[in-house]
Amino acid sequence: MMPRIEATEALAAINSAALAAGAGEATERERIFAELQRKAAGAPKPVPAKAEPADLAAMGIGVANVEDVPVIGDLDAWLGGSDG
Repeated sequence: MMPRIEATEALAAINSAALAAGAGEATERERIFAELQRKAAGAPKPVPAKAEPADLAAMGIGVANVEDVPVIGDLDAWLGGSDG
């Protein structure tokens, strides 16, 4: 397990040096820097936004309204009878 931890720490050091030297795309450097600042501040990871049904429909993804789904009163009968 130690070689894995050491390799992870080495990669982190290389990435930090590359970030400090300005290597890579500017937008990627900004994203990494913002993530490091967020972690250093102890802030929670941002929660992804949830898509609205209209947005999903615009992408061609069908959405069923839970209120429109029939309630199954007898689950055993619906599944084809009970085992016992």
